Amino acid sequence: MITDSFPALSLGVDKGDADVMKKKPRNPKDSIFKGSIFSVIFNGCLIGFITLVGFVYGVKMYGNNSITLSNVINHKEVLIHAQTISFTILSLSQAVHALNMRSRDKSIFKIGLFTNMYLIYSIIFAIVVQFAVIYIKPIADIFNVVALDMQELLFVIIMCLMPLIVNEIKKLVRNHIK
Repeated sequence: MITDSFPALSLGVDKGDADVMKKKPRNPKDSIFKGSIFSVIFNGCLIGFITLVGFVYGVKMYGNNSITLSNVINHKEVLIHAQTISFTILSLSQAVHALNMRSRDKSIFKIGLFTNMYLIYSIIFAIVVQFAVIYIKPIADIFNVVALDMQELLFVIIMCLMPLIVNEIKKLVRNHIK
């Protein structure tokens, strides 16, 4: 809740699109979601998929390839490790995905990565909170998570960047076709 709320609120103070007056007005009878349903479903599935990949990675790496997904429940340490990886990917990928939400058509690099510092600060806050949950022992015990090593953390970072990379490619292709 914390890692998702602040980036969402920060999007509300984002500077408006300078080209908004060049676009055709939308039909007032159309849903505000018209044209974005596919993107919502696609990004939800993408984040869900990378979260699942993180879980499988955690099972395979921590279980030394000797534990299958069907019997992971019998191995509590492996299960907790895989859940920690997937939980971290889910939390942080949503925070990073907020960068995609700044514009439907324009690249984050065209808009400017640091033009909404509230969003940057909220993403940093989400990262700090997530790391506090997994690296501060009393908090980690409450959430039943474990600390991640550097290799796992690198994997998590790569997975969390996937929604940003995929959406930037999607915007590039869409703008090239237009």
